[in-house]
Amino acid sequence: MEAYELQESLRANEEKSEKDRQWWILKPGMSDRGQGIRLFSTEKELMDIFESFEGEEDSDEDTGDNEDQRENEGTAVITNQLRHFVAQEYIHPPLLIESHKFHIRTYVLSVGGLKVYVYKPMLALFAANQYSPPWKESQDLTGHLTNTCLQSGKREGSVMLFWDLHVSLPGGASALEKVWGSLCEIVGETFKAAATGQRVHFQVCAPPISHLSGSGLTNSNQTLPNAFEIFGLDFMLGADMKVYLLEVNSYPDFKQTGDELSGLIEGLFEGVVEVAVKPFFGLPRVEDGVDDLVKVLDIGLGSW
Repeated sequence: MEAYELQESLRANEEKSEKDRQWWILKPGMSDRGQGIRLFSTEKELMDIFESFEGEEDSDEDTGDNEDQRENEGTAVITNQLRHFVAQEYIHPPLLIESHKFHIRTYVLSVGGLKVYVYKPMLALFAANQYSPPWKESQDLTGHLTNTCLQSGKREGSVMLFWDLHVSLPGGASALEKVWGSLCEIVGETFKAAATGQRVHFQVCAPPISHLSGSGLTNSNQTLPNAFEIFGLDFMLGADMKVYLLEVNSYPDFKQTGDELSGLIEGLFEGVVEVAVKPFFGLPRVEDGVDDLVKVLDIGLGSW
């Protein structure tokens, strides 16, 4: 009942043809690598998805699979992860390049309490197959999902540098700069909202030993000035070049670059050392980031 926006959308969809509906994408909240993702536009389709998951669980029990896992190819899901779900509005039409859908992977550095930096070298990750509208290919997800773990070698260049896309887009480099500006603004607002509006959920660092008590850690949401964390944020572009935040990953996969583009990650960690590590040892502090690591947020949450 709490998902009122979803309910309203599904009710409205009942009176519409498939192509005129608002489509949704379902993601198990505890899974990754594209597992368990499904598309739907009506309540019946959503219930059919849940029933299919239940059927998989029953199948596991019938075959004596005590590990309660299904590790089939594609988007099969480990059934013990089917506890919580995210329903997200499906972005259609997305921006396509050579008829393929893609998303942008951005690495973000969070330092102390709280400075946030966005790493300007970014990745564009492409779906394996050509894109079709969700009402035509809602079961075959190979044209919809851009996770690199789902690629099967059918298409060369499934991972590219974001800034190399200027040759394929109307507006060229200037269009990409506008995307970059919007993306940085979204990152700053996202971390600000998490840190100030949802402090109870904002993960903070443990206090030093002197702040321990007999009953455990003292109740504080302050942050250590020398702490840092790297996040992987995924963005999608609509056909109108509007930038959408898809998700924030606290355990980013640094292997999505592949071997050819692994230098991007090396540059990321060089920037992290300059911005977040060297100051801890009394070396010169780089307040506004380095060339490729751009500061987008600087707020005071307090520190030990």
